[in-house]
Amino acid sequence: FATDVSIEKIIGGAERVLFEQSTRLAARGHSVHLITRRLPEHRAEQETIQGVEEIRCDFESEGGLRSIAKTWRQARRHMERLHEQLPVDCLNIHQPLTAFGLISQAAALGIPLVYTCHSLSAEEYLSRHTECGPTGCVLRRFHAMGRNWIEGKVLKRCDRILALSRYTQEKLRRVHGISNDQVEVVPGG
Repeated sequence: FATDVSIEKIIGGAERVLFEQSTRLAARGHSVHLITRRLPEHRAEQETIQGVEEIRCDFESEGGLRSIAKTWRQARRHMERLHEQLPVDCLNIHQPLTAFGLISQAAALGIPLVYTCHSLSAEEYLSRHTECGPTGCVLRRFHAMGRNWIEGKVLKRCDRILALSRYTQEKLRRVHGISNDQVEVVPGG
């Protein structure tokens, strides 16, 4: 899995869906690895949670492009190491930021890409960052546009897209031009 959240602490729906998918696959005997961003509350760079190896890449929320580029480099190194140990047979993407650093590498290695869309990245960002200061509104819109661009690039590289609802399927069509026949609706519950 490639994601921007952790399964260590369930704080919302994205973490819950990711936790259920990953731990249930691990319980069935699959080797499951999750590449994500390392958040300030994470004590370790790597941790095994109910059979899922969560690998965390450095990320500084105020670090801008330099920080996200560092995350992408680390994610690629982790993917390379994982693929050498045990060939990765699928990369399931749950959020686009960390995954953006992996899509070209995965394609070069012949790893199929599946995108599980909870909600659109830019909308999620805007709903969580509502503050506006002297330059805050412009910067906020810039961040949302960047997230939207990254998400569109990731989606277009994926072999299969799963949406948790028809509502999200329609948003994918309207915002990113993804036709309904490219998206399978699989409810998270």
